[in-house]
Amino acid sequence: MKYLGPVQRPEYKQALEGIEETLPPGLEPLLPRGGRRFWFFDPANHLPTLTYKFDETGHEVEYYCYDLFQYPVKLDDGDFDPDRLWNTAK
Repeated sequence: MKYLGPVQRPEYKQALEGIEETLPPGLEPLLPRGGRRFWFFDPANHLPTLTYKFDETGHEVEYYCYDLFQYPVKLDDGDFDPDRLWNTAK
């Protein structure tokens, strides 16, 4: 991994803290010849907000961008009850 420092990305107004991860051959089954993954973190809350991955040829194979975080969220047992979530009660 290599720290990139603050990086301005078009998806966000503020610069994000960036990290580049080198993926060696054989580490991930879908990238048998390796590649690179980039992680970007919000400097205010330290959460990962953007990640993308390239194969060994530079072709983008993964992209995740998070632009809305809701916290703190108070959860209770009902939030994990399958009958309530999917209305499976008979």
